Amino acid sequence: MDDKYSIAFEFYINVGHAFVERAGVSRDFADLVWKQAESSVRGETSLDAWDSRKLSTGANPDTEKHKNEYLAAAFSDAISIYLLSLFLDVDYHDLRERDYPLLAPAALAERLRKIAELFPPNPGFEFAVYYKRRS
Repeated sequence: MDDKYSIAFEFYINVGHAFVERAGVSRDFADLVWKQAESSVRGETSLDAWDSRKLSTGANPDTEKHKNEYLAAAFSDAISIYLLSLFLDVDYHDLRERDYPLLAPAALAERLRKIAELFPPNPGFEFAVYYKRRS
């Protein structure tokens, strides 16, 4: 990845986490994400979300705590990716990491559309999901 992408993504990850820490998680977003988890949608948006999801859907005494951690991680991840996409074009393949499977494209698009609904882009910025790049 080039430096512009890497630096911007790291910045927006920090913004997303700070926002969620201060404002909390949107109920509409949490409902969407939990529905995806219960439907066994493949993958997740970060290692933190992946680990918390496994713990929140398994049998353990702290399930509710892990569910809250999962929803916070998924919300901050989606905010980060959304903000990054307003700054530059984001290719799904650039989001992949090796430690966990990335959330399925349709589910990720659904989350990002929910974020765009909650936080519409300012004038001059555009948010769109394209499934195939035009050559």
